[in-house]
Amino acid sequence: MPNGHQRPCGLKFTWVIRSPVKQEVHVREGSCVRCSARTQRMERDAEGMYFLCVACRDRLVRRAQWRRHYAVPTNRARIRAYQNTDEYRARASGQQAQWRARNPGRARALRDVYDMRKRTNGPVEKVDRRAVWGRDEGHCRIKLVCDGAFVPFEEMHLDHVIPISKGGTHTWNNVQTGCAPCNLTKSASVPV
Repeated sequence: MPNGHQRPCGLKFTWVIRSPVKQEVHVREGSCVRCSARTQRMERDAEGMYFLCVACRDRLVRRAQWRRHYAVPTNRARIRAYQNTDEYRARASGQQAQWRARNPGRARALRDVYDMRKRTNGPVEKVDRRAVWGRDEGHCRIKLVCDGAFVPFEEMHLDHVIPISKGGTHTWNNVQTGCAPCNLTKSASVPV
């Protein structure tokens, strides 16, 4: 039996072919099909067996990994092309409508954040309405009509001190609790 290939760790191995009929072991030696080096390493393809040295095998593995990695953009291009079809848009809009009907609160929150980002160039924070109401102790901070009356959480309006349309941001420091009459009276005006 010929010596096997020496690995960097010091272990030796040989590639063997087991005969399906007799269960006998045949160790073969041959030349690499790429660089003609003597080797015992065998590879299987659709046509049968062939010999590859370790260096050529590693090159083929790296090439296959590269193809797998860079084949993804091609797949993404196919997905994008499908997403531009009318069939996909109709299906997606139907699924979105169903999700919005099942989750009205989350849909409204996502739409609010989307609208804020489109209207402002500044930062958009996730502002918790209950936290703002608690910070302001449930009292109207606008004080145009009601003079700071208590506002139940269900009737609270989230007011921007400097309106988004005037360059304000949707951040913790720029929002306050307001009652409906004060907030609707204030509208998009900047406080004096």
